[in-house]
Amino acid sequence: MQQGMNSIRNPLLIDHAHTQRRIDDEIARLRGTIVTLITRRNDLSPIFRLPVEIISTILCHYQQSAVAEDDTSVEWTQITHVCRQWRDISVNLPKLWTHIAFNYPKWTDEMLIRSRNLGLVISVSPSLGTHSSLGQKLRFIQSYIKKHITRVQEINIRSLPQGRYSLVLETLFPPRSQATSTRYAPRLTSLRLLNCSLLRDPMLILEGYFVYANKLKVLEVISTNNWDSRLFMNLIYLRVENPQSFQRPSAISFYSALKRMPLLQSLELRGAVLPDHPPRDRSGNGFGPASLLALKNLVLVDEAATLPIFFAYVNFPSASLISVRCSSPASEYRCISDTVAGLPTIYTPLSLPVRGLRLDITKTYVNIRHPESLQVDFDIWSDVPSTEALLPDDLVTPFNGDAFLSLGLAWKTTGAVHSTVEAMECRGAVADFCLAVPCKQLSILALTSSKSSKELPLMDDAIFQDILGTQPALHTVFVTGAILNMLLKNLSPQTQTSTQPPPHQNNTNDPNDPFAARTQLAVFIPKVIFPNMRTLSISDVDFSHPLASNLLFDCLFARSVAGNKLETVILSDCHGLKKGHLIELLSHVVSNIVYHESPFD
Repeated sequence: MQQGMNSIRNPLLIDHAHTQRRIDDEIARLRGTIVTLITRRNDLSPIFRLPVEIISTILCHYQQSAVAEDDTSVEWTQITHVCRQWRDISVNLPKLWTHIAFNYPKWTDEMLIRSRNLGLVISVSPSLGTHSSLGQKLRFIQSYIKKHITRVQEINIRSLPQGRYSLVLETLFPPRSQATSTRYAPRLTSLRLLNCSLLRDPMLILEGYFVYANKLKVLEVISTNNWDSRLFMNLIYLRVENPQSFQRPSAISFYSALKRMPLLQSLELRGAVLPDHPPRDRSGNGFGPASLLALKNLVLVDEAATLPIFFAYVNFPSASLISVRCSSPASEYRCISDTVAGLPTIYTPLSLPVRGLRLDITKTYVNIRHPESLQVDFDIWSDVPSTEALLPDDLVTPFNGDAFLSLGLAWKTTGAVHSTVEAMECRGAVADFCLAVPCKQLSILALTSSKSSKELPLMDDAIFQDILGTQPALHTVFVTGAILNMLLKNLSPQTQTSTQPPPHQNNTNDPNDPFAARTQLAVFIPKVIFPNMRTLSISDVDFSHPLASNLLFDCLFARSVAGNKLETVILSDCHGLKKGHLIELLSHVVSNIVYHESPFD
């Protein structure tokens, strides 16, 4: 390099072309050296010191998460361009290439080669193109399904409008007279038709094509009442959605299909899926319920009137997670009452300990969640379409199976008489619900309400004390909103009167002693609910009025004096709070104080 630079400075030896070539050669050599050094440096980074098996697992998880968000996306393939090691691992990892990208026909053959002989995943979605180009792409996909039918493991068809849905099914799965293959799908385990609308029963098309799909375990369809299909057999997961009331199946077909799926673990029936009467034979005699002893998750979305009918069809384990969502056109209270009336059918006997029950009520549905869900929820909201976003199911996952009760207790009244009456009816429904369910061995309690004190709380002091009782096993309470005041009043020790003889007298009471009654002393013994409560979490409460903070301090002070001092108080997103003053005040009556400020304040 130095010699080349010297030749440039010497005017007697100027050879521009020759010198440029020498410089270019030196630059190329240095670039190669830099690449080699970067590679060696990368090889020393922590992730490259991991075993190939662990890197392969990481790449597979990344690919699966990317495909879960968008099953037609191929952006995950960028991992093959990060470095040489990742590319070598990715190209030789068949699991990465089983989700065939039919949106990119040039990639299809290469992905089939890289996937080797593993099962294939076929996905069809609106991103395939417009109606004019859809037919050509569907025929392209159908040719691969036909050629590699023995390798197809999953088929997902989702979010297609009515006009395209029939075209997709009829093109991908032609009738037997037009298909030359035997349609033997030995690896097919999952068949999902998601968020699609159509007029023709899809089971008539699918059953005619998949004559042999003996390993099918997951089935998700819409708009069918063809429960006699061979595909309803030996399933583990089944989801059926019928938006039209005329699509209710016959009782005998529905019952027979359930009997053919004894290993069913998850069952979702949404819309007009249940028969309109219990199962009976031709003589009019009723059948016993089908035993689904492996059932872990059950979701019913139907009219409230069909709820008792379903339990005549199915016998499920007490550890199942039951979600019943019912709609009643008359009123929310009627819907609640119909569902609460069905609770004795679910809980037999009612003395069984509850691991989790959820009952959500809005203007359109009621939702019940049943044992082993880690959660017992009763939520009432009059002004939102769904409460699922407000109280997610994974809210209590860190609590390791503790019995959990969550009560969403606020009804937004407009001041009108009918609005107040509805709220009072729902308050009665809360009491009916809690009385119908054994909630006496709780470990965790959550009370949720609006921050506004103008809303009518759906639990008063009498309901709180009569239903929940002392709860000796309860150790954690979460409270959100204005309902905190009602809670603090009940958490404060209540004095109850007892009588004892004076210390200088014998403790023996002679019933014949006329002066015995006069020598008794009145003693005030504090009655404490939740005596073993250790943690109180408070969020979204307005402390701008001094009475609120004083009420909190008085409650905690009284419990401390009574020997029931709390270990931890958590304050989150509390408004109008004088942090230093309150924390200093509470430090005298509680061991630990955790304070979280909202980033949006």
